[in-house]
Amino acid sequence: MSAAEKLGGEKKFAGWLPGLLVVVGLTVAAIAIAGFHSGMEDDSIYLPGIKKLLNPALYPRDAQFFTSQTNAFLLLRLVVASVRITHVPVQAMQLVWQVLSIFALVGGFWIIACRCFPDFWDRVGATALVSALLTMPVAGTALYIADQHLHPRTPACAAILFAIAAVLDRRYGLALLCSVAAVLFHPLMGAFGIAYLIVLALPLERWNPQFALILASLPLPIILHPNAAWREAAATRGYFFLRRWEWYEWLGIFAPMVLVWWFGMVGEKMGSQALTRLCKRLVLYSVLMTAAGLIVGLPERLVWLAPLQPMRHLQLVYALMLLSGGGLLTHYVLQKRAWRWAVLFVPLCGGMLYAQVASFPTSAHIELSGQKATNRWVRCFQWIKWNTPEDAYFVINPRYMARPGEENFGFRAIAERSKLADYHQDASVVAVTPDLAPEWKRQVEALRGYGGFTRENFLQLKKEFGVTWAVVEGNGAGLTCPYQEEGLAVCRIE
Repeated sequence: MSAAEKLGGEKKFAGWLPGLLVVVGLTVAAIAIAGFHSGMEDDSIYLPGIKKLLNPALYPRDAQFFTSQTNAFLLLRLVVASVRITHVPVQAMQLVWQVLSIFALVGGFWIIACRCFPDFWDRVGATALVSALLTMPVAGTALYIADQHLHPRTPACAAILFAIAAVLDRRYGLALLCSVAAVLFHPLMGAFGIAYLIVLALPLERWNPQFALILASLPLPIILHPNAAWREAAATRGYFFLRRWEWYEWLGIFAPMVLVWWFGMVGEKMGSQALTRLCKRLVLYSVLMTAAGLIVGLPERLVWLAPLQPMRHLQLVYALMLLSGGGLLTHYVLQKRAWRWAVLFVPLCGGMLYAQVASFPTSAHIELSGQKATNRWVRCFQWIKWNTPEDAYFVINPRYMARPGEENFGFRAIAERSKLADYHQDASVVAVTPDLAPEWKRQVEALRGYGGFTRENFLQLKKEFGVTWAVVEGNGAGLTCPYQEEGLAVCRIE
């Protein structure tokens, strides 16, 4: 290698190094603010899927309530492969992949910021704002920009961000590869991202009626055959139906459109073609998807289209809104004044951190593998994992995830045992898998009035479903209970 080539390589590395350090630093900060929890919320579906792939003997009964949704996601397969290769515990490997996912997400924000803002500190401000607000709720969609646990949505969103940067650079082959990756990570969110990429890439300045046909075909329907049981399961997902959204959630639909439109106008005055295009096309995309959401979410007769969840397009809208707003805020207000940065980010990050800690008061903010559980429900589930046979079949209050102090931790994810259906996470799977609805309904109905069940009720459940163990609150309902701590009991049904 010649001296000139060596010098050129060093300059190129020096140009990348500050951005890499920013992305690494903001990744650490984002995880420190958001925290990390294993086996909670949607991870109560994904984690059993991972464990089932690692050990097929687990969950011999009712595994369809999670495998029907989890088998399609690339991320779960990557976690499984990583565990098999490294022999690292599953929870520790989840944290590794969470860090990698957030790193990719923050990196995606950074490369878009580099195309929209010529100044280095404007890019830092843009990426820092959205990184600090990853756990900000997205209107009424039951989404965050990124979850506090490992979720396929996060790497899917990261892949879409890289695809957006590629489209802005007119590198459509790279955008296609990133889009494929997004769909492999999360098909639905990947499809929403691709819809925006189409809107971003189309030469709308040379409008053609054919473009209208393309745009009209973006929200493709998922045709279902609804039954009464499926309707009940879908009704538990309030974000499916716009008619059930509160006024402030409706504000969360239209206020971002106005802000993003304004950001586009400001970007045009700045002379940033990338920012202008990004924002103006984002407004058009949001209008189209909101129209689809109104069509799907308002008329009762179109309830069968609800699993499309078109309003979840707002995740991308919010992310790009915060990125654009952060860059403009830095350019016009924060500039290079350290005290202004401190006035904004210290209370902002402190408030987000406080909100996360307050949301999980009995759990560690960042859960590490092998760490002693502080949540009484988690300790109960861990006892089950260590002290009951793998083929044990459990029954638990179908609304246990809403019980005081439970904090949305999943039984299957932590206890690694089969159980009868519940009214929360299992309903979310049933809502997009209608064939499971009749069995889900039968099991949930059999548990109606669970809090008052006696020994005879449990024996009847054993006769009907074959359950062998129960988790109850209180003194055990006349059953033999080898575990009784802090108001929870694990009992044999015999």
